Formats: sequence, C-alpha cells, structure tokens
Amino acid sequence: TSLGDLTFVLYPEQCPETVANFCKLAEAGYYNDTYVFHVEPQIFFSGGGKNPEGTLSESEAASAQERIPQELSPKLWPLRGALCALETKTEGGFWKTLTKTRDHFTGSRFLVVDTVEMTEEMKTGLHVEDNEALNRVGEALIEKGGIPNYAQQLTIFGQLQDGFEVLDAITDAKVTGEGESKKPAEEIRITSIEITKAP
Repeated sequence: TSLGDLTFVLYPEQCPETVANFCKLAEAGYYNDTYVFHVEPQIFFSGGGKNPEGTLSESEAASAQERIPQELSPKLWPLRGALCALETKTEGGFWKTLTKTRDHFTGSRFLVVDTVEMTEEMKTGLHVEDNEALNRVGEALIEKGGIPNYAQQLTIFGQLQDGFEVLDAITDAKVTGEGESKKPAEEIRITSIEITKAP
C-alpha cells in the first residue's frame, strides 16, 4: 500500500473459489493502483476499489469475478488482521428471505479487520458455557482483537502475518464523510498485490 506493506497467508482449503478469484485478479494486475475506499477508524478498512468510492458499475457487478459464492468456514474467525471478501450481491425471493437462506456473493473488493473495543459485556458474551472450542475463539478475540459480530457473516480468506503497524496506520488515518461513506481524507492506494508461495 502507499503506507507500507501488508503480508497475508491465504486459506485456499477453506475458501477455494474466493482465494482463486483473488489470486487471479492480483496476478493480472487488477489491484495495481486501486483505492482504500472506506475506513472505519480503528475498526477496519475496505480496499481494492477501482475508484475512490469503491463502487462497481452494473456490468462490473454482473461479471464472474463479482459473483463468487460466499464461503464461510467454522475454522476461520474475524481476528485482528483477518482478510475478508466484501459482499457484492444477495439474491433470493420472499421464501429465501424468510428462511434466511438467501444466496450471498462476493467479489474483488476486500475488508481487513482491525478491532473493536472489547468491553466487559462483550468479553462476557464471548464465553459460551460448556463449549471449549468456542471459548478458545472468544479468548483469542479478547487477546488479539477483532470484530466478533463478523463471525460467520463474512468470507474470511486470509490472515495478516506481517505489517500490523501498516494496518494501524490505515485505520488511524483521518477520514471524511459519515457512515458507510467514510473514506481517507488523503488518498491511500493499494499499489500492487503479489502472490507468492510459502517455501
């Protein structure tokens, strides 16, 4: 990024279509000089937009790269530094809405989790009686930070390994606008994304 490097590990076993789409776009240079288009101060940033607003044209939204089925894994959680695919579209009629089985699609744009403030009430809520596995997740969220409300709501397909100071620099940036229109007051760019293989 224009504020420094971020290094992530990706999870193709849990999110094969999402990772394949991301890697294909990155290797084609799609992300070169794209925008960080939304910053929720100290909480997250969204990037990979071709314009400063991060919007998609009708034809872009209908393209195959923006119609990747949402992939939720019980092994992946929204810890600080989680790399998540942003939703592009939700489809389904009345019955699917009623039964909460609508089809969710993601695409090229992504969100990187920083953290919410972990209040005592939230910490208590992260403890699940007689569920050791979920309690380990809760303890990790309390210790490392993250956004508990995103659990099993967003496709998480990577985790930050190096560059937490850059994550903080981006989410600490001064913003303009309100609500979902908050964006950096000074442009922050994704200069490029390089895909490498672990040795």
